[in-house]
Amino acid sequence: MRSCTYGYTGPDAKRLAIVGDSHAAMFLPGLAQHLNENKWNLTKFVGYGCQWALRESGDCDRTVMPEVQKRLLAQRYDLVITTATRAMRSANEYTATWCPVVESGSRVLVVGDNPSVSEETLSCVTRVSIGRDNSGECTTPRPVALAKADPLLAAADRVPGVRVLDMTESFCDADRCPAVIGDVIVYRDTAGHLTATNSQTLSPQLVTAVREALG
Repeated sequence: MRSCTYGYTGPDAKRLAIVGDSHAAMFLPGLAQHLNENKWNLTKFVGYGCQWALRESGDCDRTVMPEVQKRLLAQRYDLVITTATRAMRSANEYTATWCPVVESGSRVLVVGDNPSVSEETLSCVTRVSIGRDNSGECTTPRPVALAKADPLLAAADRVPGVRVLDMTESFCDADRCPAVIGDVIVYRDTAGHLTATNSQTLSPQLVTAVREALG
């Protein structure tokens, strides 16, 4: 994990942090273009497999995240934004990690993880078609895309004052979750990572949620 800071540097800047794994990193393209106009200074603590949950397993858990937690507690950010892949941690682990930061005075915005995507759906997007655009047929059934419950959302319900942004309805209709929305390819791999272009299309929702969380 390499920690970097972006955006507005004036004395009246609101100090934000984004913490999490590669799913959190996906939102940097969407946030970066709005930092200066909102007078936000953003520090990223994102790395492969680095969910914001402390436990004694994995290189990131043992060495990196304890140091990140110390910085979050010592430097008190105006808002800490977090998200992560839904498959890796329990709600209890998140709750135990977030509570001390909230109690120290920082606000927290939890962004629910995006739906997953099947291998066949991505293969459908890349498959050559002749004569017409078939990308609208490339979808993952909603029950499959959301088969794994999101522990981030469950944990957020347990920590008073935590704000939540759940953008599921921006990815799925009542029955399916398309791989192409508004002529934009949603995912870049079967691990559920968003394309940078899709991150940018979601930025209005994210920016609004950040503004509301800051109060």
